Amino acid sequence: MPDGWKVRAATEGGVRVLPPKMEDRERSGVAVRVWRERLRGGGTALERLANRYRKAQGVREAAISTRLDRKAGRLVLEYREGAYVQNGLWILRQHLKVIQQDGKQAVVAECVANASEYHRYRRAFADLCLGMVVRPPAAKS
Repeated sequence: MPDGWKVRAATEGGVRVLPPKMEDRERSGVAVRVWRERLRGGGTALERLANRYRKAQGVREAAISTRLDRKAGRLVLEYREGAYVQNGLWILRQHLKVIQQDGKQAVVAECVANASEYHRYRRAFADLCLGMVVRPPAAKS
């Protein structure tokens, strides 16, 4: 964890990781979330996801980068997505998404910031999302 960042439970499941300053969340739109989800498609699920992100879809641009490590079961995506905000302004948000296969499930880490501010968080996002290590769930006694 980068210095000053805090982990909180996410209402949608998983955890949120909050930056040290409220300004980072408000002005830069920083959002970091880690969750577990079921993978559909078995052994080819990550490959199909990579192919889907290579093409633009709706408000999402074609991926800037897709890195699939089949042996490790890990997919790293970088892409930009647009959205209208409250005052009708179009904002581009840049995403770094890491999907680590864990059997029939995956652990997903997503780091997002406004594209114009993304460079400020690149190092923290590398620590948070690229540095993610999946450990098997603890055995219930």
